[in-house]
Amino acid sequence: MRLLKTLLAGAAIALALAQTPASATPILANTTYVWTLGGVVSGSGHLTTGNAHGAGYDIVAFSGAIGGNAISGLLGGQPGGQATSPSGAFFYDNVILSGPQLFDIDGVLFTVAGGPEGNIWGVGPGSYSYYTGSAAGSYGTHIDGSATFDVTEIPEPVTLSLFGVGLFGAGALIRRRRTLAV
Repeated sequence: MRLLKTLLAGAAIALALAQTPASATPILANTTYVWTLGGVVSGSGHLTTGNAHGAGYDIVAFSGAIGGNAISGLLGGQPGGQATSPSGAFFYDNVILSGPQLFDIDGVLFTVAGGPEGNIWGVGPGSYSYYTGSAAGSYGTHIDGSATFDVTEIPEPVTLSLFGVGLFGAGALIRRRRTLAV
């Protein structure tokens, strides 16, 4: 029984370590993250990084929903350099940074269901803005500098499978000890 409690405690610690807080999540190349936007308008989804770009990484995929509206996809073609959005409403670079400020003032550009462009950008450490727009100067839903944006890495299948193998081995060990005891 003591071995079972020790194994369960170890599993709980391993699971807690696998789910580190978003602020401690390192940003890496070619990795998928769960993102959350908090504020007056909230949202969540997935983003995938690509190659390193300056102090961060290109965003190559961005999906989810904000304010109950689905995100149709990442805009802007090749990420990594400041550009003007197709409607002219936003500047963007589609780069996520490594550090406490995940987006610079250009941020990430995407389309929201129904057609408007959406842009999330950083305005200061841990503070973000979100706007939609369909033309320069024509803005919709917004959060002005009071939003939070967090990311958490999705565990790799290898990590989860190793965790499962460890639990299976622990179960087999317990079963063997019970058989020997009888």
